[in-house]
Amino acid sequence: MALDTSGLAARATFDRAALAADLVLYDIKLIDPARHKAATGADNRLILDNARALAASGRRFWVRFPVIPGLTDDDENVRAVSEFIGREMAAAERVDFLPYNNLCEADYQRLGLPFALADRKPLSPQEMGRVADLARQSGLDKPHWRLV
Repeated sequence: MALDTSGLAARATFDRAALAADLVLYDIKLIDPARHKAATGADNRLILDNARALAASGRRFWVRFPVIPGLTDDDENVRAVSEFIGREMAAAERVDFLPYNNLCEADYQRLGLPFALADRKPLSPQEMGRVADLARQSGLDKPHWRLV
């Protein structure tokens, strides 16, 4: 069983869930606390603390970085996320850079909910290559990505 999480949970809850999983898929979007709060509505201190705890736990985990145009794909954030992963989560079996897609937009429409990222266009292969190059330059030796 896999746990797919952003890590936004009380430590005891997170630890119980991670221990029950065979593999943890852990998303990291933004490192800067103010940007994270503005984009998601939540502080990222707990997310980053749980990421460190996961890395130290000996559990199998993959890190995933959603690359969202105009939100997470700028050079400063790509470098910061890559450096954090390389420094704090080096035990990750895999690091996936997930190109943004708008496949869920129809679900939002069907539910009558606004889709805040409707104006975003997926990154081109060249743009994703730029992001992967920045990650490597920032010391992350294993970023994987593919277009959906």
